[in-house]
Amino acid sequence: MPIPARRSVVLLSALFALAVGLGALLPPAAARGAPAQPDLTDVHAAQERIDAYVQERIAAWSIPGLAIAIVEDGQVTLTRAYGLADREQNRPMTTQTPMAIGSTTKPLTATAIMQLVEAGKVELDAPVIRYLPWFNLDDPRAAQITVRQLLSHTSGMPASASLTGGQEPDALERRVRALEWERLRSAPGTRWEYANDGYNTLGLIVQTVSGMPYEQYVAEKILSPLKMTRSTFEPARAAEWGLAQGYVKRKGELRAEKTRLTRAYNPAGMLLTNADDAGRYLAALANGGTLDGARVLSQSSLDQMFTPAARVGDNLEYGLGWFLSQQEGLRAAIHPGEVLTMGSMFVLVPERRLGVAVLANRDVDGKDEIAEGVARQLIGIEPVLREVPRIGPDNTFVPNRAVWDRYVGEYETPQGTLRITREGDKLVGGIVGFGFELEPISDTKFVIHTEISSFDETVIELRPEADGTVSLYVKGQRFGIKR
Repeated sequence: MPIPARRSVVLLSALFALAVGLGALLPPAAARGAPAQPDLTDVHAAQERIDAYVQERIAAWSIPGLAIAIVEDGQVTLTRAYGLADREQNRPMTTQTPMAIGSTTKPLTATAIMQLVEAGKVELDAPVIRYLPWFNLDDPRAAQITVRQLLSHTSGMPASASLTGGQEPDALERRVRALEWERLRSAPGTRWEYANDGYNTLGLIVQTVSGMPYEQYVAEKILSPLKMTRSTFEPARAAEWGLAQGYVKRKGELRAEKTRLTRAYNPAGMLLTNADDAGRYLAALANGGTLDGARVLSQSSLDQMFTPAARVGDNLEYGLGWFLSQQEGLRAAIHPGEVLTMGSMFVLVPERRLGVAVLANRDVDGKDEIAEGVARQLIGIEPVLREVPRIGPDNTFVPNRAVWDRYVGEYETPQGTLRITREGDKLVGGIVGFGFELEPISDTKFVIHTEISSFDETVIELRPEADGTVSLYVKGQRFGIKR
């Protein structure tokens, strides 16, 4: 039976979202030795330079509104907002405007688990069934899944999401209990796969072990100590604080669309926060788990979170709640977040005690590029600009359709088979119930066109490899291989 389009969208968006260009955050060895790096010793000049860069990239990516927080030496040194929180009402974005941040909620859930580990109430290598005795999937190996495997996305659980917008009080437990109908995609501990339900399960562990709802625990043990006063999981409260309007782009047209905030997925990606509060969270982590005298984690726990636990791709690993990259001894921890209409990007460079948080009311690659670009400038190197595709009337590329035959076929991906076929002078594709058309912008790069907002205008590359195969790349990371 085909997967409904809405479910396939959110299921795939997690996979496309994780294909982030982490390698772009830090330069290759040759570039690190290059002369004429920008002089960022003058704080005012540096802020002006960052401000000009952010404004230019917001315009390039057509982002309605965006807010940013910068952390240096373990303290928030700059917060700034750009554009509009609501275009229809002409309401400006502010650093206090709440936005749905998506999967950057996962590091907070990981923080909650590590707090319980420090308190001796949870063991990372204990099986989940120690804390949720009824926990089960349609696979006897589910009993072997550990807390650490949930944190590192190595449990074998499948990628999934079902954003219904429901806010029922028992939604989280019902979601985790419904996993008894799911099958493991691999043996626990053997393979990395980004699984939202792994983090939902972690949230239920927090709730069960602490004896209070997951949302209350996070509020009392993380948000309140760090004085994140305008962060919540309650949509109604966020609305009172001026929740931003989310936007999508369909067939090139920017449209306002309701954000499907779903309580069952709170631990995986439903925190509503703002740039001021996000900056305080990153400052605490950059400062060894402490901010203004309040400690939320020990340095030992942070070290574990920033230690690679699974390989994801080239120069990309996953720790406990964070994607990780390392070049020339300098570690970078990042996490993107998307909820189809809004998104965020968190970047931490622990050795430099710096961080960048970007929140936007449109889910687009530009938010990731901006966070990475600002982090690079703070380190003292130039940003790497991602390609903003020229499409439609602005696209002057004349394709050589003779090379397309090599691209037609089936591609094996983490989410099943993706098929690409020819329909006259067009290339089209489809995967798990969602179809798209490919507009060529070079002989190997194509722009996806679809009614599905999260993927419209995504650039993919069909790259012939030296061994004769063809690989499908999304955001610089290999997503599929042609059979």
